[in-house]
Amino acid sequence: MAFATDPARTLPASEATVAGRRIRYFEAGPSSAAVPRRTDTPVVVLLTGAGDTVSSWLPVQTRLARRARVLAYDRSGMGGSSGSGSDRLDDLVAELEGFIDAAAPGSSCVLVGHSFGGLLARVFAQRFPHRVAGLVLLDATPDRLAESAVLRRGFGLFVLLGALVRALAPVGLVRALFRLGASPLYPDQRHFESMLDDGARRSWRSEVEREVRGGMVPELRSVLPVSREARRELAVSSFPAVPVTLVTSSTYPAVWIRLHEEIARRYARSRHLLTGDRSHYIHMRNVDLTVEAVEDVLAAVDAAEAH
Repeated sequence: MAFATDPARTLPASEATVAGRRIRYFEAGPSSAAVPRRTDTPVVVLLTGAGDTVSSWLPVQTRLARRARVLAYDRSGMGGSSGSGSDRLDDLVAELEGFIDAAAPGSSCVLVGHSFGGLLARVFAQRFPHRVAGLVLLDATPDRLAESAVLRRGFGLFVLLGALVRALAPVGLVRALFRLGASPLYPDQRHFESMLDDGARRSWRSEVEREVRGGMVPELRSVLPVSREARRELAVSSFPAVPVTLVTSSTYPAVWIRLHEEIARRYARSRHLLTGDRSHYIHMRNVDLTVEAVEDVLAAVDAAEAH
């Protein structure tokens, strides 16, 4: 199913206070002024990958807004949020909990996590199963990431690429590559930008350049230590019995897909989809597939509640 829509426009930013820090977030969907919010209707919370900007969710967020209230936030030290990032799993999960408490009190959530965000979503669901109605995991970082030498090496090269781009940013490299549609950090730049209007395109480019100069590389470096912590916590025999959809690309070696298959087997109500392409940024390249995956999980939540 393909969605015919106008180019996505920027959303107004909001702020929540979490542990004394200012957390910037974007909201789309039914507002309290227009449609009364039911606390038993799940809120969709979008979690970015390491070093990414929430602006990368814009087409997905605006399309999902027809179905639900949708929130996307900057972790501390990223985007418009204050403070510094953390390489501790407890800090990252506590911040997610605090954000949900502030922005969607009393609501259950469907967590949609890309890459590193998918790992955080799984740990949050393990700690707070009563608060999570479903999961959508897009090329989620496996908790066993650090156990694979080939994945560790590949990830290390990506961190080095990010550091190189950051070092060259002051001489205008990031801006020049964007003008050419050739960002090495976002291979799907041209496709993604075709879904944005001019204002949203300029905003996304500005956000990426800010992340490159700021929190991107430190957050990328946090992925391996956090995945090791998550591995210890997720090495359990039972997982929340909620609908779970994993979507996996062919960007990485075959071990990546095998680890995702292992994750899928651990959830009783899971399904595993393969994109068939080499785009890690699934929510930017495969917007229709992402939206459908989330809507399917929301439908499964509704069906379970109806019984």
